[in-house]
Amino acid sequence: MARQWKIGSINTTPVTITLPWIGVFLVVTLNFGSVDMIYTMSQLLPVEKQLNVPTATLTNLGFGFIAAAGIYGGILLHEIGHSEIAKRNDVGINKIELFLFGAKAEMEEEPNTPLKAFKIAAAGPLVSLLLGVALLVINITFYQSLTPTLFALTTSLMFGNFIIAIFNLIPAYPLDGGRILKAIFETQYPTQKATQRTMESSKTIGFCIAVLSIQFIEPVGLLLAGFLYVTSECNDNNLTETNLTV
Repeated sequence: MARQWKIGSINTTPVTITLPWIGVFLVVTLNFGSVDMIYTMSQLLPVEKQLNVPTATLTNLGFGFIAAAGIYGGILLHEIGHSEIAKRNDVGINKIELFLFGAKAEMEEEPNTPLKAFKIAAAGPLVSLLLGVALLVINITFYQSLTPTLFALTTSLMFGNFIIAIFNLIPAYPLDGGRILKAIFETQYPTQKATQRTMESSKTIGFCIAVLSIQFIEPVGLLLAGFLYVTSECNDNNLTETNLTV
C-alpha cells in the first residue's frame, strides 16, 4: 500500500494523498502546460480578444498547474458529494484519498438499503455535472468580458467536470455507474446475486472497451478495460470503497 499523507479534513473527514498521486498531478500539469490552451481557446472569443501570437512557455506551465489544481479540486468535490450524502444516510466515511487513478471516499460499511446506496453513488456524478453546468453558465454570461486566460481555464474545467460525470456513470464496478446498477439489482435480487450480476456487467463492458481500444489503438482504454475486469474478478472484496474517478 502506498504511503499516505494527511493534507486536511473536510467536515471531520480526513483527506489524504499518496506519492503516486503527486506524480500524476505533475504529469497532468505538464500535459496542460505543453498545449497552448490559452491561445487555442482565445480563437473562440470575439475577434478583438483573440490572441495573435502563441503564449509564453512559462505562462502555459503556470496555466497547466492552475488547471490541474482545478480538475483535482473538482474530483475532490465529487468525493465530498459522496461523503456528505453517505453521512446523511448513516454511513460513516473513514477518509477521502487522492491516489494514482483519481480519488475515493472510503466507507466504513455498505449502505443497508438499495435506496441509500443509489443516493450515495449518484451524488458524485451529480456534483460534477452541476460544476460543469455552473462553468458553462459563467462562460455564456461573461463571454464578452472574460480574458483569454480565464476563458481557457473555465472551458477546460467545464469539459473536465462533464467528462468526470459521464465517465463515472459507466455502469461498471467500481465506478459510480456500477454502484448505481448494483443498487438497482438489489431491489430485485438478494445482495449476492445483485453483486454477481453487476460484476458480469462490468466484465462485459470491460471487454467492449478493450475491443474498441484495440481497434482505435488506445492504450488508456486497454488499461481501463483491464482494471474493470480485474476488479470484477475480485468480486465484492473491496465493496467498501465508494468511488474511482479519473
